[in-house]
Amino acid sequence: MSYGFQVINDNSFIQVDEKSSVYAVAFTGTTGTLAPDSGSGFYRATVNLGSGNNLVNSLLCARPASTWTTSAKKIWKGGAPGAAGNNFAYIYSNTSAPVDYFVMRDMKDVVSPAGTGYGLEVYDSTGSNVVYSSNKEVGKVHQTVYTTPTTASALLYDNASYDANIYGMLNTTFWSNGVTNSGFHGPQLWFYKGSGSGNYKMLVSHGLMLVNASQPAIDVSRADRVFLSARRGV
Repeated sequence: MSYGFQVINDNSFIQVDEKSSVYAVAFTGTTGTLAPDSGSGFYRATVNLGSGNNLVNSLLCARPASTWTTSAKKIWKGGAPGAAGNNFAYIYSNTSAPVDYFVMRDMKDVVSPAGTGYGLEVYDSTGSNVVYSSNKEVGKVHQTVYTTPTTASALLYDNASYDANIYGMLNTTFWSNGVTNSGFHGPQLWFYKGSGSGNYKMLVSHGLMLVNASQPAIDVSRADRVFLSARRGV
């Protein structure tokens, strides 16, 4: 065998591998009441990602802070992904109601070798980078949807039960139209409950992609996309 240590679950998915770091929950938070965003008609809060971090190495996930209702809450993000000194992101919404969020980063960027007092730590071949720690909450991809240029929206969650650990990922996602962009408005997530005994649902719709600062935004429905929902913990 070419690997030194792996943990594989019942579905044959790798859970821990010394050659690949998992994503750890770096921090969590709640925005409090969102403030009006001048001129847009929407509401906004700022999430500080910490010195040296941006939307390239930090995956931002969000959800309404309260139980989803039949009145849909829309959440999306703003902020240039890799701009110098851009260690923050904006969370936007169509209402001022608070938003829960968490940020995932590569485990080795979150956890330093403990030396003592740990349960299980897995290191890469350098012996200095922690790729898994049993003391750190892990963020996981819950579901992915692949959309084509003809897809207007897609469901990332559709269940009769309310799950407080399910979030939508707000980061720039992938496209295959060959355009390199300098900024992206992000996927637009809708959280709601169907009327009566209807299911709890998270729907994702396309955002706008900016080709560059001097050109207008274009509809990303011209590209194939991958959208993600994420789960905290188990």
